[in-house]
Amino acid sequence: RWELEAVRAGTRLTLWHSIDRRFIAWGAAGWHICLDVLERMLDGHPIGRLVGAEAMQFEGWQRLKEEYGRQFNPQANPSGSTP
Repeated sequence: RWELEAVRAGTRLTLWHSIDRRFIAWGAAGWHICLDVLERMLDGHPIGRLVGAEAMQFEGWQRLKEEYGRQFNPQANPSGSTP
């Protein structure tokens, strides 16, 4: 579910996504990449569509997955693997 809310001089976008907790870092990294692609398009520097495995090859995806893994599960293995 997408929610838009007026805040001061802009808009806050909230995304609600149901996902298996074991894969939440993967999903968060994927949505992060999607929003980066959207931002580049809106800035006039489109990079094209990235989906699925292609998004996981995108520069920075692995770093994002690991950072979100630490945020959502601080006790998780740093490699991001699931038990």
